[in-house]
Formats: sequence, C-alpha cells, structure tokens
Amino acid sequence: MSNTSQLTFWHGEPQINPNLDTEFIGSYYMLFYKKAEYTGHTDENEIPMLDYHGHIGLQYNPIAISQWGLGNYNIWYKYKSANDRDINSKLFYTLILSSKTNFFNSD
Repeated sequence: MSNTSQLTFWHGEPQINPNLDTEFIGSYYMLFYKKAEYTGHTDENEIPMLDYHGHIGLQYNPIAISQWGLGNYNIWYKYKSANDRDINSKLFYTLILSSKTNFFNSD
C-alpha cells in the first residue's frame, strides 16, 4: 500500500470559468477541470473515493465528490458529450442515495 494520499490531489489552484455567463444558469463559476481528471480510487459507479489510510481507509468525501462532479458538469456543459452526461447522472444518483437525515431530523 502506498503512503501517498489522494487528499493532496484536491488542493489545487482555483480557476475561474472564463465561459461564465451571469445572465442565466449555465456552467459553474469555477472550472474544476483538474478535479474531473481524478484517476484514484472509485466505487462501482466510478464515483471518487479517497484513501485516508489506517482504520479510516477508503471513504467518500462529499467535497471531493462535489468538486469532481462540478468539473465534469462544466465539461459536459461545454461539449455536451453523452459520456460526460452519464458521469453526471451517476454523480447525482449517488448523492441522492447517500443523503441522510441530519442531526436535526431534517434533510
């Protein structure tokens, strides 16, 4: 097992989306293209999982998943490819299935 963590992948340089149009809902204001290129651990639906090593091990990280998803959404929005659309469908499905009632008993 490698001692290198995928957590370092998520600490990149922020990039503003030059295609942002504030007049209507469209692409996200940050590109997150590098996040969309994540090639580390994934689950059976290709959703990113980060390895925290030790007893914690392989886990979902909602921030990492969201940034990965926003990067893929921006790619889909720019090119409208079926593959990028499918990636986003998997992401939204995973986020919906993994949502849980919070401490205050509300969603």
